[in-house]
Amino acid sequence: SAIAGVYWAGMTLGGIRIAAISALATGSGIFFIRQARYASYDTHIMGWTTLAVAAGLWAMRADNRYILRVYYGWVICCLALTAANYTKGPIGFALIIPPLAVAAMVFTEWRARNFAILTLAALISGALLAPWFVIVAHTVPDAGKLFVTEYKYIFEVLRSPFTYFAIIGFVFPWTLWLIAGLVMPFTNSEVKKDRGYWFAWGWLIILLVVLTLSPVKNKRYIVPALPAAGLLIAYCWDAMEQRLRTGNPSRWITALRYIHWGILLLASALLPVFIATQERLFEEGV
Repeated sequence: SAIAGVYWAGMTLGGIRIAAISALATGSGIFFIRQARYASYDTHIMGWTTLAVAAGLWAMRADNRYILRVYYGWVICCLALTAANYTKGPIGFALIIPPLAVAAMVFTEWRARNFAILTLAALISGALLAPWFVIVAHTVPDAGKLFVTEYKYIFEVLRSPFTYFAIIGFVFPWTLWLIAGLVMPFTNSEVKKDRGYWFAWGWLIILLVVLTLSPVKNKRYIVPALPAAGLLIAYCWDAMEQRLRTGNPSRWITALRYIHWGILLLASALLPVFIATQERLFEEGV
């Protein structure tokens, strides 16, 4: 659902080209492949949160003439939000509501409607989650204390605040494109006008900030941010390709392409080695 979700988000924001590249960049990242193989709860949260954001975007971008699209989009968003919360408590609210709130701000059309329905979807999802808390409170001793210990954010931002910068390496072989995508809004005047690009950039930054606020750091916790990184990579790739098609590429864009293709050639050459040693790597937990 993460690949389908980021494809859906890309299609809503930028068309089939952005959708296809974002799905490719997300699904071919080395850390995505690794975590998808393990299928831990982080992978499930990634799928549900990406689907919820994509459905919310799809509903937000519909005008009032397509009321059924608005309705179905928000229903899917609400159900995916609830599923994310049932996967590992109310963390889904933190990973889904802020990006969609930013989308409501960035896409100014129907802003009041989108904020109102987003609030309603969050309330409905909370109501659907409430029975779980009631059941746990009646069956688990000291459930309230355990819940506070498990989920409270103590905002110790200075405790390893740069841990999740590791995402730059986790998206390999798209590392260089992610770095370029993070800085491009501040260097490219055309990109500055693209609201879809700003949403992709903001989505990734918001998730990294939310994850960093937790005092507990673990590299697998970054998995829900991988689709956002894939969408940003797609926008960066498309912006650079547009410069190339217009015959106005900068030297750093040309250099970036050569480096990227060189990395891909090296990775292709090393693929037989990886296949031959895969069983041993799996035994070692790599």
